[in-house]
Formats: sequence, C-alpha cells, structure tokens
Amino acid sequence: MGKIKNDKLVEVIDAGGTVLDDASGLIPLHITTRQELYDAEFMNMTEATEHYLFDPRGLNKFEMTRQCLFDIHKKMFYRIWNWAGKKRKSNKNIGVPAYKIDEELAKFIGDYDFWIKENLKLIEIIAKVHHRLVWIHPFEGGNGRWSRLITNIVYFKETKKILQWPEDELQLKKRSPFREKYLEALTRADNGDYKDLIELHLCLI
Repeated sequence: MGKIKNDKLVEVIDAGGTVLDDASGLIPLHITTRQELYDAEFMNMTEATEHYLFDPRGLNKFEMTRQCLFDIHKKMFYRIWNWAGKKRKSNKNIGVPAYKIDEELAKFIGDYDFWIKENLKLIEIIAKVHHRLVWIHPFEGGNGRWSRLITNIVYFKETKKILQWPEDELQLKKRSPFREKYLEALTRADNGDYKDLIELHLCLI
C-alpha cells in the first residue's frame, strides 16, 4: 500500500499526521481516503475513551505502568491497525530512537511517581505527562491522540472533569490557530519550558 496524498490513500500516513513506514497494517481494507481513515479511527478512539473515562471498570484499572499505557493504545486502534499497542521498531522524525523507548518510558514512570509524591500541582503534572509521552512517541502512529487520552485519564481521576481537546483542529491538514499554538507549546516543552503547555491545558478545562 502506498501513501496518502491529497485526499487519497496513496501515502503512508495516519489520520493524526504521523508518517508511517508501512501501511500494510491497516485492517479495514475498504478505507481508501484520509477522511475514511479519520472517521474509522475516531470511532475506535471513542470506544476507548468511553471505556477508560466513563466506565468504572476501565477507569479503575488505570495505573501508570508500561503495560497499561500499551493496553490503552491497543484499545484505541485495535480495529484499525494491527500494530495497535505494539512498540515501534523504526525511528521517526519525532520521538526517541526506537531502542530507547523502554528506557525512556521507565524514566517517565519514575518521574510521574516523583511528581505525585512531591504533590506537584495537577495542571503541571498533566502538562508534563502529555509532553513526555509525545516526546517518547512509542508507537508507529496515534501517539498524540494516545497522549491526550492518557492526560485526560489522569485529570479525570482527580477531578471527574475532562479536557475538551478540539481533535478536529489537530489533524494533519488543519492549520488552525489552536493547532499552531499546540505544536509551539510542545516544542517549548522540549526545551524545558512548560509555561505555554500548562496555559493551553488550563484553557481546555
């Protein structure tokens, strides 16, 4: 299978914007356009969101472990991609080298435990969680949407409220002011400046 170019599925790229090395992992063979891919992924992600945010059986099982993080990604994309919940094996233009994924996830989980122990403000914690998961980029695709769901789970467990992410504005071809602000905030967080990312999360509450 080729790549998505314009609206046709002739370029290897997921609806969230990640360039993929191989689209042969696409499960629904009837999908031929970017919009069809986005719609299919959205339905699968909605199922995962309802499970982890609004079903106590899912929410109560959440813990910040590698296995749980991978299970959530699988739940989000298992109907669409056969690599759902599987660690990527190739390097990307974003994310740590593939061989460092497990190491960086272990560091992140340790840091998360430290943030909780030190009673860091919740808004700072979710901004750091969001950034670090995007920065590590453990999967072939769907990393941004996965990190936003994890962030929402952490926030919801403490507040019973959710962050209202404008997912339609965060897709690849949407050059909205929010998307630009979002990408700029993540870039600043790469350099240790979380101010803009924290403010972005605050505006979604």
